[in-house]
Amino acid sequence: MKKTARVCLLLAAILLLFASCTPYDLHRTATEGSVTCCTANFFGNGAFVLTIDWDGDPDHTVIRIPDTCGGQKITGIGGFTGTGVPTPALLTVNGKQDFVRDESAETIRLTIEFGKNIEDIRHLFAEGAVPVTRNGETVNLQPVFYMVAYEENETYYTENGYVYEKEDGRLVDGIGYWNGTVE
Repeated sequence: MKKTARVCLLLAAILLLFASCTPYDLHRTATEGSVTCCTANFFGNGAFVLTIDWDGDPDHTVIRIPDTCGGQKITGIGGFTGTGVPTPALLTVNGKQDFVRDESAETIRLTIEFGKNIEDIRHLFAEGAVPVTRNGETVNLQPVFYMVAYEENETYYTENGYVYEKEDGRLVDGIGYWNGTVE
């Protein structure tokens, strides 16, 4: 009897462990165009955006998040990994996160377009200013985001670069939004 109780307790503990884990881990990634995603393991399906890579060219400011990555639908921008660790989507520049703190940096608006599959937006931001070469000089540019949802998206809509929930019209926070002062 005691052996059966121990086995049942062990099985319950294992089930609780699996139930507390998300189907995503940072070791399962795929890249599609300028987006790197965390893809689901055998417990789930789908993918979420880990990084959006910008080429650093001030003339290339529109970045499209594809509908799929690694053969799976991209359903989130940022997400949760492991046992539920919040993982934001970050901007990278040419695959690197070489950001600087510069309060006098010029603001640059990056337009992020996303399609119908996005159901969850956690966080999207740049960790600081980006040193880029413009007209032969290095300048620091602070990226901010102007978001554009495709009409087919059933969860979100965008207005003036801001993302809102279709269900209740609530503004989605956690995004380093463009404030409308820079073109």
